[in-house]
Amino acid sequence: MAAAPAALAVTGTGAPHASSAATAVDPNNSMLSKRFVLGAQSDVKDGCCFTDESTLWWVAGRSIVVYNSQTGAQKFIPSSPTSDGISALAVSPSRKMVAVAETGDNPGIVIFDTATRKRKRYLQVPDVGSREFVCLAFSIDGKHLVSLGGFPEWNVVLWSVDKSKAVAMTSAADRGQHTQDRRLMNQCSLSPRDSSLICVSGNGVFKFFKYSDGQLRQAPGGLGRNEPMNYLAHVWLPPEDRIIVSTDNGDLLLVENGEYLHHLPLSPSDGLSIDTLIAHSKGFVCGGDMGLVTIFERSEDKELYRKMRTLKVEQNDRKDGDGGGAGGGSSGGGLTTMAGSEDSVRVLAFTLTPAPSEEIAAILTSTHQLFMLNLANADFSKADDRVTEVVAQPFHAGPITGLDICVRKPLIVTCGKDRRVILWNYLTHTAEIVKTFATEVLSVAIHPSGLHLLVGFPDKLRFMNIYGDDIRESRSFSIRSCTECRFSHGGQFFAAMHATIVHVYFTYTCELLGHLRGHNGKIKHIRFVAPDDNRILTAGVDGAIYEFSLSDFHKIGDHTIKAISYSSVSCDDQFVWAAGNDRKIRQLDRQHLAPSAEHDLQNAAAVCLTQSIQDKLLFAGCEDGTLRAFSTLLAQKNLQGRQVTEKSNDGTDPEGGGADNKAGIMVEAHVAHVGPVTRIEVSFDESILVSVGDDGVLVVWDIFGSEPHSRHDIEFAEEILIDKKDLEDRNKTIEDLQDKVAELKQRMEHQHYKRELKHEERMQELKDRFAEGRQRQSKLLEQLISEKNDQAIKFTDTFSALEEAHRQDMTKIDQEYSAKIRTLEDQCAKLQLAIDEQRAEFESAKNIREKNAAEAMEALKRNHTTQLKEMSDSIAQLRLDKETGDTGATEVCGQIEFDTDAEIMDLKERYEHRMKVEQDQCAKLRSENSVLQSKENMVRADLDAKRAEKEDKMTFLKTLDSQIKNFEKDLAALNHELTERSETIQDKEKRIYDLKKKNEELGKFRFVLEYKIAELRDQIEPREAEIKAATAKYAEMEVESERYLHMNESLVLTIRGLKLKLDGQSKEMDSLNQRLASAEDFQRRLHTELTDLYEEGNPRRMKELTKALYYQHTAPRGTSQLVLARGADDPQRDYNRSRDYLERTVSGLKKKLVKDNETNRADRCRIVSENVTLIREINELRREVRTLQNQKRGTVHSGPSGEDNSVFKELEMQRLELQRLRSRAEELERQAHAVGKPVSMPAA
Repeated sequence: MAAAPAALAVTGTGAPHASSAATAVDPNNSMLSKRFVLGAQSDVKDGCCFTDESTLWWVAGRSIVVYNSQTGAQKFIPSSPTSDGISALAVSPSRKMVAVAETGDNPGIVIFDTATRKRKRYLQVPDVGSREFVCLAFSIDGKHLVSLGGFPEWNVVLWSVDKSKAVAMTSAADRGQHTQDRRLMNQCSLSPRDSSLICVSGNGVFKFFKYSDGQLRQAPGGLGRNEPMNYLAHVWLPPEDRIIVSTDNGDLLLVENGEYLHHLPLSPSDGLSIDTLIAHSKGFVCGGDMGLVTIFERSEDKELYRKMRTLKVEQNDRKDGDGGGAGGGSSGGGLTTMAGSEDSVRVLAFTLTPAPSEEIAAILTSTHQLFMLNLANADFSKADDRVTEVVAQPFHAGPITGLDICVRKPLIVTCGKDRRVILWNYLTHTAEIVKTFATEVLSVAIHPSGLHLLVGFPDKLRFMNIYGDDIRESRSFSIRSCTECRFSHGGQFFAAMHATIVHVYFTYTCELLGHLRGHNGKIKHIRFVAPDDNRILTAGVDGAIYEFSLSDFHKIGDHTIKAISYSSVSCDDQFVWAAGNDRKIRQLDRQHLAPSAEHDLQNAAAVCLTQSIQDKLLFAGCEDGTLRAFSTLLAQKNLQGRQVTEKSNDGTDPEGGGADNKAGIMVEAHVAHVGPVTRIEVSFDESILVSVGDDGVLVVWDIFGSEPHSRHDIEFAEEILIDKKDLEDRNKTIEDLQDKVAELKQRMEHQHYKRELKHEERMQELKDRFAEGRQRQSKLLEQLISEKNDQAIKFTDTFSALEEAHRQDMTKIDQEYSAKIRTLEDQCAKLQLAIDEQRAEFESAKNIREKNAAEAMEALKRNHTTQLKEMSDSIAQLRLDKETGDTGATEVCGQIEFDTDAEIMDLKERYEHRMKVEQDQCAKLRSENSVLQSKENMVRADLDAKRAEKEDKMTFLKTLDSQIKNFEKDLAALNHELTERSETIQDKEKRIYDLKKKNEELGKFRFVLEYKIAELRDQIEPREAEIKAATAKYAEMEVESERYLHMNESLVLTIRGLKLKLDGQSKEMDSLNQRLASAEDFQRRLHTELTDLYEEGNPRRMKELTKALYYQHTAPRGTSQLVLARGADDPQRDYNRSRDYLERTVSGLKKKLVKDNETNRADRCRIVSENVTLIREINELRREVRTLQNQKRGTVHSGPSGEDNSVFKELEMQRLELQRLRSRAEELERQAHAVGKPVSMPAA
């Protein structure tokens, strides 16, 4: 393509006109306002940028998010209503402007002011040769912008930002190049040293263009003879004119002054692509496949750049291995390694905070995630540490397919094609749980209590519980490919679809209540009818809308249009609203589902519907990414008005009941997503609306109704589900932490005590040092005071002498200079008089000369006039000599004028020479005057220097005074500090005394508590005896209950056996009846055949029939076969019957045996534990007995005393208790033998 002319026709700074689908909405009167956006577009070139230290811009859907990283607040800038989306961003080096490339039939570039977030410029050319700009870049001064158009023409456009117009355009593609490649080129940039030099790179393309003479021409330079590769990115490195170029195989190429130098060694990865580059003050940063980020810095070696650090930026999600087991969940903060998707993560864009800090880098990945990296503080040497943080929250990495909002908690649940289920909190705008599954997630629903989830997978439907920060499976149902599931408003039911059937379950038991059938095509939407949830509305691709009753699971209403496909349905008290693929929303009567009206959306079909009942609003998410609001009140009024018109026309309706609504009920439309809006939902209190789309973005909208009304005041529940094991683990963790806290407190107290000792030693040392310093300072102060007094006396004398000398010098100088000045003034006056006299003489001479010259000229003129008269008289005679006479007269006049001019010039030169001499004399006098003035200035300078010297000495004196005052202040401060520290020591000694006193009081309190504990133990012992008695009684009752259960089981088995015998006899009776009926039938057939034989008149024929009848019924072979068949049938039947009975009996006995084993196992465990406890008690008692016996032997020589009697009594009691425990142990041992687990008793 030839170069474009220097000035192209462009659209001015105004924005493009709004389309009918997305009407411009006044933000002050809008019914919907964005609250928060969760998501990012990864297909935008340079899709994120810092405008200051804490403000980050990125693209989400069809809006730009302006995020403050310090406050967490978001602001939004919507794209133009006519655009299809945003394809590229660029920020100026000054960070004052951001350029946004919008796609569409006529793409444009919007330039925003970063301070006000308002449009500053709008750039557009009539024919850029593409639907998009693939890249934008500012010049270093921000006055120019370069853009690279996309497929098929790949035009490079250079813009003047101040003039808002394109100055030149040309195609970057060569003639005959493969322009069918839609990713042929990917980046353009301007040189930081020369704003007229442009670099363009792409697949096999690396070129330079130069702007000159109003045109863009290809400039020399490139990669030389290197084999063309796919160049993914390039970056200029100021202040040198160098470029780093990256390729899809991980190579980094260095280009300087437009010429290729060499490959950089130590590429970041082997064969892994490098997709983005960014320059910083020390070098550059590159990122690409596998989430690798590598930092290069300048070096002094021949390679010029050296690889310093490498890290991996990925998200740490907990992954469920089988799609729904007891896997872990994760909150959205941790970042080390992304499970399950390492091979697909690529770094697509970088941005750094403004210079000179450049501390924070924002990173955009191919999984739609935004990360922040602190380049200054990150420790890259530790692989396990988190060196990056998520910006805002983790986002979905693909289209979002499921959405639901909780009633009792501020929770939103979403699922997507990235195999994730995310639980969001719409008050704090955080992701509370992020869980990744092994298989695709098709649908999701949350229980109104916020404690349960329904998750649809390709193989089954799972009922899952929410445990704090985790999601775990509770039940599963064999419902395959469930793309729609929903809880009822009250939570007691849930419904799930499979193809053309809806399964309805009871939530709390997961019991199947029934099936809803009737659709001929796949069901697209399910909705419970509020408020009692006794009905369900369904919509399907077969063009049918059915209303089912859950009381009998029958259809009670239907509406069918086979030519269309319904995608969503919603209802209120009066109407049912349905969205079809014919770009219409149908308004149906609530009772009979009869068509009432149709509302044409014109340019896009509605995909999903939801309603705000209080605000009488219907919201529709459309396939063009817009979110539209409709007034159901206006639709009702239009319908009533039409009905009145029909009645006035005698009931005739020329357009039919389903005519399009001409008035229109849409009140506003908002640009929300890129691609279709997949789901929208309104919260229970109808304060927010949530929309999700194929772009992976979740948008939370605030709803502002047309009329103010009271919302439902909901106090959100705080209860959570927690597993018993987790609770025990957490309690144990708390106990461990409490123990650690106690240990730390003890250690802290010990350290505090040691610090106090050190502090006291330090204080004593400081006191000694302070006393020594004070003495030194006092001596120094006295010395300084004496020196000060001496210097003050000397200074006073010197100052007086200097003042006297200065006064005399000044008087003398003033007198001398006054005389010289008067002399010079007299000379100047005389010279001025002489100059005036000479000037007057010159003027008079000049006037005389001019008068003489005028008189001479007048005389010459008179003579000439006389001659002319004479010549006129003789003109007849001198006609032939006329020309000669005229020539002579002209010459004479010229000569006269020449002589006059020469005389005037001579006079002028003489006057100028005289004047010059006088001026030289005047200049000489002036120079002498200036010399005298310079001498006067020197004298004054000397005087000023002496004054300055005097001031310096005064300043030095003041400095000495200030130092003395400072020393005095320091001395006072040290005295004050000494006093304060003495007071502090006294306070600490007092505190130590108080603590000792308190410790004594706590010891007394401990004694009292121990006494109370002993009393409580005495009170507890009788109750423990009662509890033991009750436990024994309960055990007896359990034994009796078990006996009754065994008897009941034996009776049940007997009844089952009798029933089986009865069934066998019934079957035998049936077989006998069948045999009897067959015998009777045989008898009738034989009687008929004999009758026919008897009536046969032909003897020969009778003989043949008789023979045939004999062979048929009475032959020995036939007889033996019949007898064998009948004889074999009965034993086989008896054998089968006996075998079935025995198998049933064996299975019953096996079940009984298993149950008895379980019961016996529990009894054995209990008996063993009791036996072990008793053995321990016996051993302890034996040890006590031995101790008492030893004490008795030691005191036998002293004779029995009162104390010995008490010891003997205690020994006797212990012996009796020992006998009782032995008997109890023997009894438990017998019980253990009885249940089949012998226990050996230790020897005494």
